[in-house]
Amino acid sequence: MFSEDKYTGFPPEVRITHNIHMVSFILIALTGFYIHYPINILGFTGVKWVGFAHTVSAIFLYASFVFRLYYAFATGNYVNFKFLREDSAKTWEWLKYYLFLSKEKPVKRKYNPLQKLTYYIFIVLLIFQAFTGLALLETAAFGWVMALFGGRQMVRTIQFFLAVALSSIVAVHLYLVFTAADQRQRQTMFALGRIREREQ
Repeated sequence: MFSEDKYTGFPPEVRITHNIHMVSFILIALTGFYIHYPINILGFTGVKWVGFAHTVSAIFLYASFVFRLYYAFATGNYVNFKFLREDSAKTWEWLKYYLFLSKEKPVKRKYNPLQKLTYYIFIVLLIFQAFTGLALLETAAFGWVMALFGGRQMVRTIQFFLAVALSSIVAVHLYLVFTAADQRQRQTMFALGRIREREQ
């Protein structure tokens, strides 16, 4: 697809799960905020169907998320996400670069330290979001979540702020994709057809 001989793209499994994550997250965010604050858009007030779409989107998101974790460990791809000793020293360098305090882009492996930390935070937030979501569905097995946080309203509040935090991370991710990422990498994430796998 690209003329550069040394260029390698994302594996199909990574591209597929990424795009499922993207579509699912957008639908979850839109339906979730609508459920939180229903408004009449072009006469549409179908909260019941919005709730159904929200749940189905969440199932796709978490199913693909579990598969992505399986893929990472089954293929050894997880080593790219390990926070190494050298990452601690480079974290401040990357932070300065992203805050426009330094013009020189630090050298990185596949992922830089801030990317790795963001992935860890994102995973933790997703897990907490799953617990609060299942509790709000009044699933018997997650009734302890309601008891732990003192009732449905508090769980709704926590889930809302988790959603805001997750959405903020995605917004920053999109900003960096279009301002700091390699254009070829961005294109291959959405490419169809066979692309050589990225070197591990």
